[in-house]
Amino acid sequence: MYLLERTKRDFGVFLKEFDASAQVLPDVPVEMLSPWKGYALEILQEKDDLRLIAGIRRSQVNQIESVFGVATLTDFAELSDRDVEEVVRKHSLHSTYRTLHRQASMQLQTRKNGGKCTAYELVEGASSLLLPPDSDADMFFDMEGFPLMKGGGLEYLFGLDVGMDGDFKFWWAHNRQEEEQAFVWVVRCICDLVEKEQAAGRPKPHVYHYGHYEVTALRRVALRAKTAAGHAARNTLDKLFEDGMFIDVFNIISSSIVVGEPSYSIKKIEKLVNISREDDELADAESSVGMYYEWRRKHFHEDDSGQQEIVDDITSPILEEILVYNRQDCRSLRDVVSWLRAVLPHVDKLTFVDAQDDPPSESDSLAASDGDANVIEQGACGPTMKHKLADSIAIRRCLELSSSLVALGSTELDAETRGIVAHLLMYHTRESLPSRKQFSNMIKQASESDYRDLFDDDQCISGISWKGRKADMETNKQYFEYTFPRAQLFKLTSGNSAAFVVPKVGPKNISGDESKSDISCFVSLKEVSYSKENSPGSLILSAGRNPDYEPPKFGVLVSSEDLKVCNAPLRQSILRTTEKLTKQKADASVALPLAFIERRPIDEEPSRDISLEKMRNRQTRSENVAEFLASRKLSCVFVIQGPPGSGKTSLSGEIIQQLVMTYGKTVAVSSNSHAAIDNLLSSAVRSGCEAQTVWKVGTRCTKPNVARFKANVRDVKIVSWLAESEESDQCTSPSSTDHASSKRTKAKATGALVGATCYQLSQECIDGAFDFLFVDEASQVPIPNFLSMSTAAKYAILVGDQQQLEMPIRGTHPEILEQSCLAYTVGEGVKTVPASRGIFLDVSYRMNPALCRFVSQHFYDHTLAHASICTENKLNLGSNNSPDCFQYGSHGISFISTHEIPCVAEVLAPTPSYGKWYQPIEVFVISQIVSQILGLSCTVNGTSKTIGASDILVVAPYNAQVRALKDALPQGIRVGTVDKFQGQEAPVTVLSTCTSESSEDWDRYKYNGDHGTDKNGWQNGVAMSFSSDSMPGNKERRGFCFALQKNRLNVAISRAQCLAVVVGDAHAFSRIPLITLGDVDVASLYESIVSVQSK
Repeated sequence: MYLLERTKRDFGVFLKEFDASAQVLPDVPVEMLSPWKGYALEILQEKDDLRLIAGIRRSQVNQIESVFGVATLTDFAELSDRDVEEVVRKHSLHSTYRTLHRQASMQLQTRKNGGKCTAYELVEGASSLLLPPDSDADMFFDMEGFPLMKGGGLEYLFGLDVGMDGDFKFWWAHNRQEEEQAFVWVVRCICDLVEKEQAAGRPKPHVYHYGHYEVTALRRVALRAKTAAGHAARNTLDKLFEDGMFIDVFNIISSSIVVGEPSYSIKKIEKLVNISREDDELADAESSVGMYYEWRRKHFHEDDSGQQEIVDDITSPILEEILVYNRQDCRSLRDVVSWLRAVLPHVDKLTFVDAQDDPPSESDSLAASDGDANVIEQGACGPTMKHKLADSIAIRRCLELSSSLVALGSTELDAETRGIVAHLLMYHTRESLPSRKQFSNMIKQASESDYRDLFDDDQCISGISWKGRKADMETNKQYFEYTFPRAQLFKLTSGNSAAFVVPKVGPKNISGDESKSDISCFVSLKEVSYSKENSPGSLILSAGRNPDYEPPKFGVLVSSEDLKVCNAPLRQSILRTTEKLTKQKADASVALPLAFIERRPIDEEPSRDISLEKMRNRQTRSENVAEFLASRKLSCVFVIQGPPGSGKTSLSGEIIQQLVMTYGKTVAVSSNSHAAIDNLLSSAVRSGCEAQTVWKVGTRCTKPNVARFKANVRDVKIVSWLAESEESDQCTSPSSTDHASSKRTKAKATGALVGATCYQLSQECIDGAFDFLFVDEASQVPIPNFLSMSTAAKYAILVGDQQQLEMPIRGTHPEILEQSCLAYTVGEGVKTVPASRGIFLDVSYRMNPALCRFVSQHFYDHTLAHASICTENKLNLGSNNSPDCFQYGSHGISFISTHEIPCVAEVLAPTPSYGKWYQPIEVFVISQIVSQILGLSCTVNGTSKTIGASDILVVAPYNAQVRALKDALPQGIRVGTVDKFQGQEAPVTVLSTCTSESSEDWDRYKYNGDHGTDKNGWQNGVAMSFSSDSMPGNKERRGFCFALQKNRLNVAISRAQCLAVVVGDAHAFSRIPLITLGDVDVASLYESIVSVQSK
C-alpha cells in the first residue's frame, strides 16, 4: 500500500511541476537513468558537465566546483598539475583529486582527436607484474544473468573462451537444476585444463573476467548447490579463489592505466584495442536481460508450485543473439589482455604477485613440502603452530565431509538437513575470510598510500609520530608514546591490538632510509586520548619487545582486532557433531543439535498438568516454566521472546533459580559477550540461586557477589570443577576419567550454574555435562555458534527477541545461515514466537502507552501491551521550568524534520573531519533539543525526578555521527550506536537518523541573510534555506536502509520511557530509489514515524 501511495503522490508532483522546456537531470549517476541514459548523456555533454569524468562522485563534483572554482570538464582538465597540487595541499584534499584531474585530461585529449583514438597513459609503477605469466590455455570467462528470477536471480549462460585460438565453450541454464549443472561443468572444465597444463610442465593457466560480477555470481550459485556434485564444485571453487586463479582485468586496468573515456566498461576499453562488434543491437547487459525476459515469457510458464516449465522448443534467434554477445565479450576480453601484455612495461621476476588477491600473512598460510600434514590452510588459527596445524586438518576434513554429506544414504538426517549441515561445516572459514582479506588489503594500502589518504578509514590511525619512551615502574614494562593528527576518524581504542605499518610513501624513518617492510610489529594500545580541538591526539603503545627494541618513528596503525577471534574450537565441535550425525545411529550427545537443526516443536504431553497455555500466567510463570522444562523427556529448544522492557532477563533468572535450587539441575549460561552472561548470572542470584552453586569460566564475573568461583579457561572439565572445595578459588582438572565421573554425579545431585562462552562450551570433554543451556541475547548468536555448544546439554532455552538487533554477518553464506539461532527456531518472518515453540512476554514495563502502541503495531502484530505502572510516564511540562517554546510533546514519539529548519552560522565554523556520515544539521538540532530537555521534570513508573545528563540517551547509526555528537553535547549524556544501548533505558531518547545533509554538501547551502530567533526557539544566527536539489537524492540507498532498518529502529525508539525524539529529513525517502521490498518496508516505517508528530 505504501508503494502504491508513494507512486501516486510522486506522479502527481511530477505532473504538477513538469516543465517541458527545462533540462533537469536527477542527482544520480547516469548509469541509473536507463532507459533515458542516452538523452541524459546528451545533456551532460552539451553542458560539458563534470559528471562526465569517469568514476567521479557527486560530492567530488561539489568539491571541485567550490574549491577549484571550475564547473566544466574542460576547465578542470586544463588546470596545470602545479595548480591542482597547490589546491590539494592547501585544503588537505584526498589524493583522489589528482587522479580525477588526470582522468579529465585524458578524456579531453580523446575529444580533441575527434574520438578516433582513445588517449591513455600508464600510472607510475604499472608493470607486467600485475598480470600472471602468459599461458596458451588461459581462459576468458563471462556470464549472463537474469535478476528477475525468484530466489536471487538466475545465471542462465556461462561462456568460457579457452586459449588464444579461441575454443569457445558455453552452458545454458534455464532453471535451478540446469544452473547447478552448468556451474559444476564450468568448475570441472577449469580444473581439468589446469591439471592438464601442469602435468605437461606448462605455465598454469588463469581465468580472466571483467569486473566483480562473475566472481559474485559464481559464489551465489555455489551457495545454492543441493547435489553432492554441486557441493564438491563449491569447495573446489573456494580453493580456486584462494589460489588466485581468477584475475579481474578491470582491477588491473583501473590501477595501471588512465583511459580517456567517460567509463571503464569493457565496451569503452575495446576502443583501445580497435575491436569492432559484429552486432550492435545488444549494446549492454541490460539489453540482454530484456531480450531474455521476452524469450522466457514466450517459452516458459509457472505452475501452481512455482516451478517453471518449458512449453515450446527452446531453439530461438533471441538465444542465438545472446550467445553471440556472450562470445564477443569473452573474445574481446582475450584481446584486451593481449594488449595489456604489450603495453605494460616488462619487469623480470620469478614470482607472480596477484593484483587482486591477498599476500599471505603469517597466520594464514605456510609453505611446506612434507604433504598436507604440514600445510596450514587459509583461515586456520590457534595460539601455536601445533594448534594451527590441527585446525588445518579439521578444515580439510570439513571440506571432504561437506562434499560427501549430500550424497550419503540412510542416516539420521534427511536430504534438506544434510544440505544445511554441509554449509555449516565451512561457515566459520567463510565468515573469517572478509576480515582476513580486509586486513591484508589495509596493510598493503597503508604501506603504499600517502598516509593522509587514510584519514577517512576508521580501521586506521594514520600519521602517528614518535614522541618518546615511557616506562611503567610497577610492571617494569616499556611503552612507546606517539602523537597523531586529530582530523581523522577511527574505531581503535584502549585495549585494542593493531599492526604498526611503516609506509613506503611519506616521512623517512630515523636513520634516513626509506622503509622497506610492511608490518614492523604488532602492538597493543594502552591509551588513546585527544581533545575536542584540532590539537594532535596522543597514543601509548606496548609492543611486547625487549628493552633495546627501537620502534618505528612514523607510521600507520591498522586494526587487527578481528583477527584475534579464533573459531577453531567451534569448527572442530561442528565437525565432531556432523560425524556423529552421519552414523546410522547418532549418540545421545547430538540429541539437542539434531532437534535444533530439524526445528522440532516442543513435545507438549497432554497427560501432564503443566501446559504451554498455563505458562502464560504472569503470576506463576517462572514456576510453571521451570516445572515444564524439568519434566521434559525429549531434547528440545524452548524460546523466551521478550520485547523491550518485558523483563526477560528477570524471568530467565527466576527460571534458572528454580531449575538449580528446586530440581537440582545443572545449568550452563552463554551468550555472545561476557557482559550478557554476567547479567543473567546476576539475575539468577538475585532470584535466590545460592552463590556457592555459581561459577564463571575464563574471567571473573563483573557483577559483585554473583559468581564466587572463577574456573580457569584452560581447565575445560567444568563439571569436575563444580564438586571441588568451596574454598578453592581456581580449580584444576581431574587426573582420571573415574574421578571425573564421580565428581559429575555429585554435581548433578546438588545442582549448579556455570557461565561460559560458546568457545568454552564447545569442548568435547564436556559433551552432555549439563541438563540445560540458556543462551541470552540469542538473536545475536549465529546458528553454527549455538550448534557448537549445544552438545553440552540436553535442552536449550533461547532468550531474546528476533525483532531487535540482528546478528552481524561478514561472510557470504546461504540465506538460511544468515539468521540467528533464535530467528531460525522461531521461523522466517515470524514476529512473535508461536506457542508450540515457547512463550512471548506480552507486557512492557518500560514504555508509556503511546510509545508502546507504536512499537506493538509496527514490530509485534499489536500483541504488546504496556504495564499499568507506565501509564503516567511523561515529561511534566506544566512545571515552572519548562520553556514556552518546548515543542516536542510530553510523551510518545516526536519527529523533528531538518528539511526547512533555519540553522545558525556557528554550525558552519570549521570542525574536525568526522567522516562521510557526519550530519552537522542533525548534530546542531540535537544539541538544541538536549539543552531544552535538561532540567525538566518527568514521571517514570510513578516517581517524579529532574532530568539530568544520565537520563538522556542519544543514538546514531554511525560512529562518525556518534563522535560529533559526543563533542557537541554536555558531559554525562549517553551517546552511542544502537548496538551499545540494547538492554538500556532512559526517560528520553533522541535518535539521529543521518538522513539529512552530509558535511560534504554544506558548501552548497545559500545564506538568506535573516537574523534573529524564530518562533520555535532556535538560537540567534544566520538562517539558511535548504534548496531542493541539495537534498539526499544522491545518498547511498544502502546507507539509509542500514540506518533505518526496522530492528534497529525498534531498539532505538523502545529505549525511551517517556519521550522518543527522532531527528531527520522528512522527505529523505522521496528522493532515493526503492529497489527491493526491504527498501519499501524501511521507507514505509520511516514515513509512519514522520506522520506520528512531524514538526
